Amino acid sequence: MDQVPPGLEEILDGKNHKLFLQGGNETWMGFPAVKRFTNAFILDEVNDKILLGYKKRGFAQGIYNGFGGKVDIGETPLQAAHRELEEEAGVQAPLQWFGALLFYQTDHEYAHYIDLYRANSWSSEPIETEEMKPRWFALPDPSTDMIQLAERLSREETSEGETHVEIVPLHKMWRDDLLWMPLMISNKPFVGRVDLVQDSAPKAGSPSELLHPLAKWWIATIVD
Repeated sequence: MDQVPPGLEEILDGKNHKLFLQGGNETWMGFPAVKRFTNAFILDEVNDKILLGYKKRGFAQGIYNGFGGKVDIGETPLQAAHRELEEEAGVQAPLQWFGALLFYQTDHEYAHYIDLYRANSWSSEPIETEEMKPRWFALPDPSTDMIQLAERLSREETSEGETHVEIVPLHKMWRDDLLWMPLMISNKPFVGRVDLVQDSAPKAGSPSELLHPLAKWWIATIVD
């Protein structure tokens, strides 16, 4: 049943949507508060590549991601996205909103409300900063089974730290990225919610085993 998860009503704000996928546990977790964040991605559509950053310190250290962070007081999400992209990768780009994700992790003080942005052009070459190490990766076809690709990469590369693969390192990214990566590549706006359960073992044979530690997820595209 296509029932909008708690917390997404304001994000959708009456927009028409179409369910893309859902799964996991029966109930959504409650959360005490919400904080705003951004995440920005640069795509080279001529060469079918995407710019990701290897997180060198702090929260999510050792994971590849886009470039982003908290929305400061007095900033719009777009202003924050531009600031974070330049601070973390030295890049300026004409960012366009393409999605929003509500992300909650067990026992966390708040849920992350993340506005997602992308750009197909940029005005300066990426540079390594204290927090992130940028690198270009080959994009998979959007029809690719991202879960199977992540599992294959995980089997082929078991070492920790920076990756040696040339394609998007899905095995070293947030697990929910596997769900909406095809939509980003295809530039299809979406909204979604993901709940995560940390410090627990995946239940063998369950529908969410390959997506552990995701507990529940719902992704819908925005339609005109």
